[in-house]
Amino acid sequence: MTLTPQIHASLAALNAALINQDQDKLLRYLEDVQLSELLCEVTIREVRARNKQALTLFLCTLAVANEVDADSAQFWLDCHQSVAKRELQGAIANLPTTYIVRRLLEAAIRDGSLHKAQMKSASGKTSDWHHAFELALDLRNWPSAHLLLETLLARRPDELNLLLLVRILSDRHSVYVNMNEQAQAEVDVDYLKLSDMYAMLIRAVHKAKAHDLLGTLRNFQAGCLETAGHFEEAVRVLRQVDVPGAQIKTKISIARSLCKGGRIPQALEQLDGILGNFSLKKTLHERDESQEAVAPKRKEPARFDVNRASEALRSLAQIFKDNGHKFFLVSGTLLGYAREGQFLSHDKDIDVGVIGWKNQYDICLALQKSGEFTFSPTFLKGDRAYYLPVMHNRTARWIDVFIYYPQGDKLVTGVDFFFGQKQRFAFTPFELRPVNFLGVDMYVPDDVERNLEENYGNWKVSDPAYLSHLESPSTVDKGNADFMVTARLNALSGLLSQKSKKLRRVLSIMRSYAGQPLAMSPELLDRLDSLCDEIEQPETLPALEEACV
Repeated sequence: MTLTPQIHASLAALNAALINQDQDKLLRYLEDVQLSELLCEVTIREVRARNKQALTLFLCTLAVANEVDADSAQFWLDCHQSVAKRELQGAIANLPTTYIVRRLLEAAIRDGSLHKAQMKSASGKTSDWHHAFELALDLRNWPSAHLLLETLLARRPDELNLLLLVRILSDRHSVYVNMNEQAQAEVDVDYLKLSDMYAMLIRAVHKAKAHDLLGTLRNFQAGCLETAGHFEEAVRVLRQVDVPGAQIKTKISIARSLCKGGRIPQALEQLDGILGNFSLKKTLHERDESQEAVAPKRKEPARFDVNRASEALRSLAQIFKDNGHKFFLVSGTLLGYAREGQFLSHDKDIDVGVIGWKNQYDICLALQKSGEFTFSPTFLKGDRAYYLPVMHNRTARWIDVFIYYPQGDKLVTGVDFFFGQKQRFAFTPFELRPVNFLGVDMYVPDDVERNLEENYGNWKVSDPAYLSHLESPSTVDKGNADFMVTARLNALSGLLSQKSKKLRRVLSIMRSYAGQPLAMSPELLDRLDSLCDEIEQPETLPALEEACV
């Protein structure tokens, strides 16, 4: 499913307004989006897949009233109303008792699942069984979904629409396995059942000789296993992937599962193998997907709009103020405040900090009640949490809330990276002083210059190539295993984006660790230096253009 960041934000805002029964915000948020985009089949399918019951009922009701794919909307409205009211609704109540969708709904109303005996006498056209499979996924009824898929795949080839089953499940993959949020597990997703469903489809696809689907399905299965914490099994599945044009992405995914599984030396060996065999010409067409495997992008507007960012910051400040909490500007946002009096031109998000892990629960409760922000509760990890990403619903802008802990004579915060590595940053303790930034009252550390020096060194001079996670004076445990993983990923990102300055910066840093455990070999450093030369030599451009064609 592919929805724009603004549609995602609008859906989140509408959902919050419905839950809070806030009629004014509901109407205001409806004005921010085109009704045709909101009520289309793709949007309603994603809302159903996210198991947002109130929003599903609302959108289906609007679609029926506005005659937008009304028959389909009415069917899904009857299904989800039946579950919500715990009684069969509309046309569903008049269907035969053997009808497969009715049987599934009756089981769901009883908080149960279908069982094999019901499959033998169940009725309905093949399309009805497909709808039942979709509905079981909507309801997160994993035993029923598994049984329905198993039953469908056992049908005769002339009755089996294998491609449709693949689409139904794979369309929902980004909902269940959200790689944009460090592959955080959803509490109501049975990832092992989901993995097994992918395995069933893989066997069916292999039997049907639809080999072009195998790579995608295996990657999806591995994503389920990784999210479930079954890293060795994820690696085993990924090693079976053989998709022309996706080798780098697959190898990166293997390295990620190895890293998350605690096998960091093996992960580094895998990453070094990718770097050492990298070819600018051969991998040109793989760059975008491979870059996503290194560092996924959030669903947010492509352009950083200062006015919308200020609106998001203003909303956050008001919620904090109303609830007796304080946040302060940190990192790139603090740098923009001190050096330019505004957000930095290359900003992608907003960085703020809070002191003390106990605040995260009060803050999140206030954000939830406001309906202004959306966040994932999977980031609430008590004193193991270093940051909480929250999205401002109206503007689709992300704000990273970093949590600072008093540790010894320092204030320490950190980052949990996509590959499972963690880095910490230690600062001299500070008090807060009020400021007005872009028309918003908030706070900054009382000694802004010292804080920025500890974070950036010579912060007064712009340095677009600066790698804060590798170079910051505040970084704790430089040169450790997590640091070395981050270095490889920065090198790989520099190669994939063909940013030679960034890559040379990484290589310079890595040379200072030569001879230390887990450091890059001299041969690899030299090889990467030569790739920098290739990027910078104009005569390589015709070859790159030819490879692109």
